[in-house]
Amino acid sequence: MKIDQSQMDHLQAQAETDFQARVAAYLRERQAASVAGLADDVLLRRIRFSLAVARAHGFSVEAGLVGFTNMMFNIGPDFWRQPAFARALKIELSNEIDRIKAIHDNVTDEDWDAAVAVSDPRAWARSDEFGR
Repeated sequence: MKIDQSQMDHLQAQAETDFQARVAAYLRERQAASVAGLADDVLLRRIRFSLAVARAHGFSVEAGLVGFTNMMFNIGPDFWRQPAFARALKIELSNEIDRIKAIHDNVTDEDWDAAVAVSDPRAWARSDEFGR
């Protein structure tokens, strides 16, 4: 049996949809305060936006994508702009879990607090570009 490109595209799209649903379930269960009050469609748009930003920062495996997405929901949708986070994200490591750990290891509590303080929740408005 041979799978043609349209079938492969369909399978990949379904895998991505399933992944987004798993991320939503994880956030609802483990990060309830960060997503409280968000309708499912809004949450999924924000997840799609978060995954696109994570991929733009070089994350491609589930652990890295979820780690980055988790930070967007807990710190703010533009946390990576804070200088300490921006520096930590530039640390080149081959393992994405190590990249997420490097953020935790190289960013101080004061940097985390500063990122929360300066994060602009209006940055979530860009998530509207990721479907309604």
